[in-house]
Amino acid sequence: MAELDEMVEVRTTLDKVAVILGAGASKDAFNETGPPRNQSWQPPLAAELFGQRPAFWPVMAQYSGVRVLASELGEMMRRGANLEVKLREYAEHSDRRIREHFNEVPAYLRDLIISVWQNFTNTISPGTHLHLVTRLLSLGINVAFIDLNYDPYIETALADFDATLKIMKMADYVAEGRQAIVGKVHGSIDWGTPLLPDVEWKEAIRRFNPHARGETILQPSRRLGDDWWHQKGTRLYPVLTAPLAGKGPMDLVCPREHTSALQTFLKDCRHFLVIGTSAQDADLLDLLGRSVSKPRVVHYVSESPEHAAAAQGRLESACPQFRGGTRLLYGAGFREYLCGDEFATFLS
Repeated sequence: MAELDEMVEVRTTLDKVAVILGAGASKDAFNETGPPRNQSWQPPLAAELFGQRPAFWPVMAQYSGVRVLASELGEMMRRGANLEVKLREYAEHSDRRIREHFNEVPAYLRDLIISVWQNFTNTISPGTHLHLVTRLLSLGINVAFIDLNYDPYIETALADFDATLKIMKMADYVAEGRQAIVGKVHGSIDWGTPLLPDVEWKEAIRRFNPHARGETILQPSRRLGDDWWHQKGTRLYPVLTAPLAGKGPMDLVCPREHTSALQTFLKDCRHFLVIGTSAQDADLLDLLGRSVSKPRVVHYVSESPEHAAAAQGRLESACPQFRGGTRLLYGAGFREYLCGDEFATFLS
């Protein structure tokens, strides 16, 4: 009877959890349940997107504008520059040619992440995400996944665990009554907006105007580049780059209905898992600062204690409400965290 009472206590006190997934979560997505991984296609961190990984070069070779920007951007990232800040500079550059080169970046990033998705674990849900989803949802906990990544790992894991959580349309990400909602803060490889019809693909990309962006369409065909269609005669431009010209990233990337649902969820959420993020994203910090009241438990999970401490420092500096409660730093990675006592303590 005591064990039953303890289980009831867990289910009633830990009713909501917000999970923030950064690039480090995708990088640590593989576990021994398979499928066999192709290590050269391990999901990249931001600093590895523009030239640091030889396996990615053939993808970049398809985009001359990206190669132009990468000649500077890759070096800047290697020295610790903020990716979003640099991309915003290119998007708002006074030289029209730089702006047109920037317009190729979303298409390149989409093709790159699709290639990672196809080659790293052969399009199958990675075991670490499945482990996380299973542990949380099987306890009856309501979860908001705030996903900073473009890949579909968390969406696929949710659908594998519970077919009713499969995302079929844009409204499904935050549909009322779902045990798990998903906020893709920086967009997705499956999100697109129509390009000019009947215009050559590269020319349509160069002429794309972010201020006149149309509706966001969910099109998970996973076809690359100029083979990604909305309908005959109309290709899609990826909606996945945060800093588009002239507007705040949340305005252009994450639909308002999604951010509103996240804000509603976060208002009385007291338990947070911060996994694999540096907490440098201004849009994320703004969302948390405006939505979260008083966290009770926050676990920071990263690949090293130093990275976990840095994420904590940045988050608490931007959002003072995170300074209270119980805080734990875990520096051995996402996969190991799920198997350890720390996650069990979080759940109980």
